[in-house]
Amino acid sequence: MNFDAVSIEHAFAKLIGNSSGARGTSHDADVFRAGNSKNLAKALSDATNALEEKIKSVQYSTADMEPGGAKARIDAAIHQLRKITVSMTKISTVSREDYHWEIIGCLISTISALLETAKN
Repeated sequence: MNFDAVSIEHAFAKLIGNSSGARGTSHDADVFRAGNSKNLAKALSDATNALEEKIKSVQYSTADMEPGGAKARIDAAIHQLRKITVSMTKISTVSREDYHWEIIGCLISTISALLETAKN
């Protein structure tokens, strides 16, 4: 399996609202290729911030606002992503070309598309 850092970069860039291909960004393909936990934490933090901002524009139904509803689950997921980001900043290991980031890139791309559809 070839590691597709460029697709991951595109997914993060689209969510954040930046253009792909810009060097030195938190979502630069080289960040995902290198696997430095602190840099990956920055990419995840920026993506979490973007998710949180986009989620603010979603109109929730009454059922979505109930305990255990969509809003509560989204808030819990955002909170967990923030905790993961903090943990990652404390890790000194390197995981080069880790396929987990390809999975995360696919999920980020899907979530971003769903949020774009939800606000229309």
